[in-house]
Amino acid sequence: MYSDLSLPIKMPKNATEALVSALFPLEVPSKGTLLIVISLKPKEVIARDFSGYLTLLDHIYGRLDPKGLQSYAHRKEGHLSLSEIRAGSIELILSDPLSTAERLAILFIVAKYLPVLLRELVGSYRDYEEAQLAKVRRKKIEEEMQRDKDLQMLSDRHRKQLVLYVDQLLILESQQLPSAQRFAQDQIEEIRTDISKRLIEGKDPDGHLADE
Repeated sequence: MYSDLSLPIKMPKNATEALVSALFPLEVPSKGTLLIVISLKPKEVIARDFSGYLTLLDHIYGRLDPKGLQSYAHRKEGHLSLSEIRAGSIELILSDPLSTAERLAILFIVAKYLPVLLRELVGSYRDYEEAQLAKVRRKKIEEEMQRDKDLQMLSDRHRKQLVLYVDQLLILESQQLPSAQRFAQDQIEEIRTDISKRLIEGKDPDGHLADE
């Protein structure tokens, strides 16, 4: 079911810490939760593409688990969940405690740049071998990060490390990419981070189940 490369890829610690600092302010309350808010366009949702999108995010989150995807998949707790679905334009809310801010920050980068990969690279698959395509794909992600006002404080070195890390995660989830990218391009209006002072239901500030 999962790739043999299910053990966690070594996360670039300093680069990821810099990413967390860029996305979430220092005054985050100690008992608060970090949010990824995914706003959908007011249009018909393709169920298969939506499923592929959620599966991709879930697998990436699992690969970021310290014990790897296999352990994550077979546990009964600690999974990525939609903590809230807001009406109106429809907003999907992913939330995590401060202790897992690095995982949520990487997941945010993956989700934010999925539409870019599809839009920019749709013709490249015919023109490039895989090694060349990887360079083009990473360059596109890096260019988008450079233009992102929220990530201006990242150094070139940290940006390159994050691009390589995200690209490795996407390669491992290549089976889910087509439907996930279609959903990202066609259905998503905006993706942003936010902070909530409300605890995740059923969990303490460190992400453990309340009855543990």
